[in-house]
Amino acid sequence: MTKNRASSEKPDHLVLVGFMGAGKTTVGRVLAALTGREFVDLDHSIEEKAKTSIKNIFAVQGEEYFRVLESEALEAMLKRTHCVVATGGGIVGRAKNWEVMRRLGAVIYLENDWETIVSRIADCPDRPLVTGKDLENVRALFAQRQPLYEQADLRVAVKNQKPSEVALSIVEMLSREKHRA
Repeated sequence: MTKNRASSEKPDHLVLVGFMGAGKTTVGRVLAALTGREFVDLDHSIEEKAKTSIKNIFAVQGEEYFRVLESEALEAMLKRTHCVVATGGGIVGRAKNWEVMRRLGAVIYLENDWETIVSRIADCPDRPLVTGKDLENVRALFAQRQPLYEQADLRVAVKNQKPSEVALSIVEMLSREKHRA
């Protein structure tokens, strides 16, 4: 079910950012159920529109082409309301995407440490930036993106927490923020 935005209505999305393997999709589904929102995985939206996998897009057309599709998918969320949006790990690399994410609603960084991330992504063949690459290069990417993620409105530590605990933490943080406003 797609919710279309009325012209005077803000999108009021919850936008999840973080490195690959941080749990954006898993936590996003739980958060959507908790908050009565629709769940949208941007990577899945891109694959549906392109009619191919992210891995194939990277292999055939390259990362830059994928980043264009990613920005388009993010901008399409401006036409919808009340969603939890799981983004790809690299969406934070474009200033234009930050402008759009801020217009969409609250940007939430799912913060994890390198050891936890690597345990989740090391053997995953579907992650194009990991496949066939030295993990030290991926670690450098992790370090490069961290300051970008930290620009989020909220930061939630996810290490050693179940997805339901992370989602509840987000709901509590949002509630506190709302009461401060």
